[in-house]
Amino acid sequence: MSAINMGIIGVGNCGSSLVQGLVYYGDANDKLIGLTNPICTGYAVSDMKITSAFDVNETKIGNDLSRAIWSAPNYDS
Repeated sequence: MSAINMGIIGVGNCGSSLVQGLVYYGDANDKLIGLTNPICTGYAVSDMKITSAFDVNETKIGNDLSRAIWSAPNYDS
């Protein structure tokens, strides 16, 4: 199957959690503890790719996503 291409709007706490989860579970070779359904309609976590991310904060714009998810501010409410 082909990859699922995803875009993130808002690179805050939720976006950061999504990226971290995709990296963690996408690289896991053992049993995927913590996932109820590691395969969903034939797709695995490793099939998901983030192809774009958008944010309005100047500390995140233009940075690689791996840096932007850790840039302040991140709000959870």
